[in-house]
Amino acid sequence: MLDGVVSAADADKAKLGAALVPVGDLLDADLFEWVMKLPDHEAEKAIREIGTNALPYLLKWIRYDMPSWKMRFYETVNPALSTLNSEWGLYDERQRRFVQAPLAFEVLGAQAKPAIPELIRMLNGPKAIQYPGHQY
Repeated sequence: MLDGVVSAADADKAKLGAALVPVGDLLDADLFEWVMKLPDHEAEKAIREIGTNALPYLLKWIRYDMPSWKMRFYETVNPALSTLNSEWGLYDERQRRFVQAPLAFEVLGAQAKPAIPELIRMLNGPKAIQYPGHQY
């Protein structure tokens, strides 16, 4: 970036606010742990404390689009695995994040307001967000 010149990506980040700049893999991992525990009172409290720092991660998570080959693979393999042991199964961690992210937005409530313009762009974009009826 040249002095005084701001890229479109930097401008979007600025619109979300300085507090939304990702602070590293540790926050991502901690947030994921809490989000996977939803709905849970302690998890909701932790997510509210993370606050707007969670938004870049949640926005990233809901952009994930599982490849169709991977979905077909899981749909084929998981029933066979579960016949061997009901607790066995393969899953895509990014898909789990994708499915759980809306719950975290709901927990954040008004704190998630800075993400609304980006969510609108995503919904109106060529690859609009579509949530599956099931989880992996």
